[in-house]
Amino acid sequence: MKVFLTSDFHLNSGNIGLYEGRPDGRDAKAMGERLVAACNAAAGPADVLFHVGDFILSGADRHDAGTGEDVSDGPGQDEWLKRIDTNVVLVEGNHDASNGKSMVRMAAMPAPAPFGRASVGHYPSWYPGYQGFDGTRSKPALHFCGHVHGKWLASWDGERNVVNVNVGVDVWNMRPVLREDASEVGRFVADLARARGSRRLTLTRKEYEAETAKARAAAAERRGRRRAEKLVRKGVTPEEAERRRREAMLAKGLDPDRKASGTTPAA
Repeated sequence: MKVFLTSDFHLNSGNIGLYEGRPDGRDAKAMGERLVAACNAAAGPADVLFHVGDFILSGADRHDAGTGEDVSDGPGQDEWLKRIDTNVVLVEGNHDASNGKSMVRMAAMPAPAPFGRASVGHYPSWYPGYQGFDGTRSKPALHFCGHVHGKWLASWDGERNVVNVNVGVDVWNMRPVLREDASEVGRFVADLARARGSRRLTLTRKEYEAETAKARAAAAERRGRRRAEKLVRKGVTPEEAERRRREAMLAKGLDPDRKASGTTPAA
């Protein structure tokens, strides 16, 4: 079983496409079709998908009254859910109050290293509605949230010792994110905040990608330096080492010019 996370679909809303620059603009029907297709492409019948708040807007939603929100006459919550071919857990958001009977307020999850605890809830840790865990002195907590749309991808809350990872569709290219990929973002931000001694550190998707590229380049430089030092100790020149590497790859039937590629969470 795989666990996926996503947030802030705002189904049946036309304005959200304009606010967040979504691919379908104000076409709420096309947006809904896109989001359902993305869920079904990622998660199967044996998997679980946590939707972390603001699943659907309806005309009865008290938050819509008098706000000018453009709400289409699209399918209701149950109709949308029937079209998603996986096990969906709805976490209540601030626009879900009228549908709250079928929702949970907060969920706990197994915490990957180096986190003490992991939670799922709509609000980031410094919001009044936060219901997740605080970290301990030795281990931070990991919190998967939504609510902020495209403002940032991840944020370090040094007051509570919590790493917030935004799993909303507006920072994950309109697709659910695998829990392990979201956790990797959290690990990176925790390490970065600790290295900088930050009380608050917020990264957008673009900043995160720049920071991870910088970290990969630094790691590659350290590996290269260690290899060079090892060759010096063995009395082998870089040219001879490269010749041996190419011969070994050719002997295995591999392309000696092929370069290994690293992976990062999908945007």
